[in-house]
Amino acid sequence: MPHVVRVSDPGAVEELLAALSSARAEVRRRDARTIVVSDPGHDDDLETELAFFLKAWTLSHPTLRVELDRL
Repeated sequence: MPHVVRVSDPGAVEELLAALSSARAEVRRRDARTIVVSDPGHDDDLETELAFFLKAWTLSHPTLRVELDRL
């Protein structure tokens, strides 16, 4: 199941896209602040992995807020 990641600052979306692209997930930009992430082979683990990844990523970007939802 695809997940949606919303970033509070549109300027940070490209950096997050690049970081997520280096993982095994499929990512695409949906709009100025939204990224869609899917991993057909590992859907059960995707939400947990994304939650941990985003938590770590936001630690180095303390002014940003990131939301994770299912599509």
